[in-house]
Amino acid sequence: MILALSWNADTQQAELIEAEDTLETWLRSAVIMSLFTDARATEDEEPEITERRGYWGDIDLDGDDSMGSKLWLHRRSKLTTDIANQVRDEAQDALDWLVEDGHISALAVTVERQPPDRQAYQIDITLLDGETLNMTLEQGQS
Repeated sequence: MILALSWNADTQQAELIEAEDTLETWLRSAVIMSLFTDARATEDEEPEITERRGYWGDIDLDGDDSMGSKLWLHRRSKLTTDIANQVRDEAQDALDWLVEDGHISALAVTVERQPPDRQAYQIDITLLDGETLNMTLEQGQS
């Protein structure tokens, strides 16, 4: 058994749980960290905000690399089709490192509105051996 991350859709927080030491457990933790850790916003992206957030661990990353996602920028937005597409793109960008670093061979993200105020991320992962793994995570809007 290892400690892994689990996403609690009701509290909108990651929780540490005991889990089997498997590739699926590792991937689920990586996905949760990648989606729900706040990446730093640039001044170009949000010129009117002063709190740019960001993960303190980014200091050791190369150049403009940032762990996490910018999903937090959309938390107060009404989930229109345009916003859902932006959220999908942000989620995809946050997870692309899994392919780039050779952990998986492909992934696809879809975002769906879950009334009244949630969105569901469907993450379809193709493992290196060709097997597929599907994850669904929900996030509420503020």
